[in-house]
Amino acid sequence: MQPIYVGWDPAKAHDQEIGHQLFDRHATTTQRHVEKTAEGIRTVTTSHDAVTVQLLQDHVLAMESRMKKGLVMRRWDPFFPELFRYADEIDQTIITHSNGVEVRAQSSNPYVVKLLHIHADAVSDFAERGWDAAHDVHGLPSSRDGS
Repeated sequence: MQPIYVGWDPAKAHDQEIGHQLFDRHATTTQRHVEKTAEGIRTVTTSHDAVTVQLLQDHVLAMESRMKKGLVMRRWDPFFPELFRYADEIDQTIITHSNGVEVRAQSSNPYVVKLLHIHADAVSDFAERGWDAAHDVHGLPSSRDGS
């Protein structure tokens, strides 16, 4: 497991602001496709709005960087620190497209796969409901042993 840092860091204000703008603009996200597999997830999030596309891409790339560094966002939601703890067990590829972003993430650890599935569902909820979903707390998988 990776150590995590839950304090303030120089990029946090910017990254938080991008997230807030996405909550504000959630209705401009025109499509989110999630594919869950036994190894992980593949998501494609697109928009016809150029500003929203830029925000989506900025957000996804920033969150990847934060995960690699253990710099947790949403630390008040027990799910997100847990996901960040397992960042070193996630093989992730991010592909930016002219109309959005694609994320492929997988793990050989069944518990981490469950975390990836929960995260995909949470992000879909954020994209659908915006601020109405912003303060939801997300549950953890039932066990770390893959059952």
